[in-house]
This record gives sequence, C-alpha cells and structure tokens, in this order.
Amino acid sequence: SDLILGAVFLVLYLRLVRGVSPVAALGLGTLSIGKVIKWGLVTAVVGFVATQGVTWAVYQVLLGQPQPQETDQQVVQTFKHAGQGTLRMALFVLCSVVVPLSEELLYRGFIFGIAKYFAGRWPAIIFSSAIFALAHENAMAALPLFVLGVGFALSYERSRCLWVPVVAHSVFNLWNLLALALGAGQ
Repeated sequence: SDLILGAVFLVLYLRLVRGVSPVAALGLGTLSIGKVIKWGLVTAVVGFVATQGVTWAVYQVLLGQPQPQETDQQVVQTFKHAGQGTLRMALFVLCSVVVPLSEELLYRGFIFGIAKYFAGRWPAIIFSSAIFALAHENAMAALPLFVLGVGFALSYERSRCLWVPVVAHSVFNLWNLLALALGAGQ
C-alpha cells in the first residue's frame, strides 16, 4: 500500500539522505514502554472524546440534524460486512498495527517533521493534520479526523516519541473496531 511505501521512504530518507538513525530522529527509543502506553492511552481517550464531540457539534449544532448512518470509511464498511472470519481478523491487524504505524511514520514522523522544520510547530500541526484528514477521503469525517490528527501531533510534540501517537492511533482504531464487532456501531 501507499502508506507502507511512504513509511519505507521515510526510513530510507532519514538514513541515506540525512544520515541519521530513524530511531533517534523519531524519538522511538526515548520513553519507557510504560510511559508510551500511558500517554498513548490518554491521547486515545482524549481523541475519542474530541472526535465524538466534534461529530456531534457538526451534525446537531451546525447542521441541525442527526448523524447519517452511512458516513463510514471504506475499510469500516468492509469490516461491517466481513462476518466473523479471516477477513475480519486481517482487518483487525491491519487497522490496529499496520495502519497506525505506517500513518504515524508518514503524517507525524515525516510530514509534521518537515513542516515543523520549515514553518514552525503550529503551522506543522495544522498542515499535517489537514493532510491526515484529507487522505482518508471521507468528507463527513474530515473535521473529526483533523481534530484527531491535531491530538496525535500534540502527543508526538509533547513526548518527542513517535510511539505515543502510534499507540494512541492503534487504541483509537481498535476501540472503534471492537465497538463495531460488538454491535455498538451497527
């Protein structure tokens, strides 16, 4: 997928062009596992509450209507119709491991990092979060995804460890998939 290719590009860019260790450049070894999990969970919970609040505000306050049933991303629609088999398990792994790692490498590790270098922290947070939201190709979820991207960027900026938003992203996705699997999102 394009995300995995982007993540590989980032690692090669850091190592071959910049001559730095990707682990050091992305702060991957700077926090203990306990702190990574703690701050990742906090970020995921805050992100979940914020995205739910933004979604509610958009529909109830701005549009004056309930949220439509079918605003899901393609992968969520696939998950809903996958049944209980191998495809659903593959989507669990993809969405809770592969996607968070590759997206955080790309959007926070690369795009945010480059934008911060040239434009400063807040423009980089806004830019990388906008790219993150737009890349999901879901107009109905763009604002909540932007808010989520801001949270992930702030957690990375504050912790200086890319594992924090990776864990947060993973927990956020897993939480949503579990809700779907248990019937709360259907």
